Amino acid sequence: MLYAAAPSPTTSEQRARFNDLRMQADNIDGMDDAADACFGAQQDVYHARGWFWWISTTPEVAELQRVEVHECGKLQALEAQQAELKRDAFAVVGLWSEFGVEEARTIFWDCLEKGKGFAKRSTFYDMLFGVVMGRDENIGSFLMRVVLNFVINMTMGLIGALMAFVYYLWGMVVLYKASFFGGLAFFAVALFAGISMALVYIFIVYGTVAAAGYTLVYAAVNQRIEGGQQYRQAPQQRLRYPQQQQQQQRPHYE
Repeated sequence: MLYAAAPSPTTSEQRARFNDLRMQADNIDGMDDAADACFGAQQDVYHARGWFWWISTTPEVAELQRVEVHECGKLQALEAQQAELKRDAFAVVGLWSEFGVEEARTIFWDCLEKGKGFAKRSTFYDMLFGVVMGRDENIGSFLMRVVLNFVINMTMGLIGALMAFVYYLWGMVVLYKASFFGGLAFFAVALFAGISMALVYIFIVYGTVAAAGYTLVYAAVNQRIEGGQQYRQAPQQRLRYPQQQQQQQRPHYE
């Protein structure tokens, strides 16, 4: 699903209806004025309360609060109307259209990038704190600790990314006004695709670390074996050398 084409492409009539509803949602009469009035009423209440706002119960503040509730109530009604028009627009094209599939992809990749960003930042701070704290360790153990921290942070970041993806994906299903079985099927397919991709990332990270560790251990073992063989051969060479000298110095009688 993250790479395949949409199974239910939209028609030109659906796209035209979708664009028309989206335009209506973005151009609701009085939305900007209602937002300005709500913000102004909130600022009036804020300034009237002063420093000790939790005990400011004067009639002036109470009147301003009633105005705030009234103005912000009108804004909330317009926002609800706007949200309903957007849901109607997405319901026209459907979850399985290119709009729904593309939005699901965008949500997943955004969550994944945030998860990887979390792993990178956490590893950087772990490394920075390790240097600042001045732990008594050699460069090998320091690099090993950094790699292990990166693996753990990447795992936690991907788990968090999947949890965020589940949350936003469910909101998307609600936004598109999908039927129960249609929405459940889309949710299951998208979740399976997201989990599969996250597992691929985890497999790549763990596989890379394991391959690098195996290569280092293999090289160290070979070096130790070669060093042991040279050490065993050295005494034999030292024993043969005096014997050769004695044979060269022994007189020959003719």
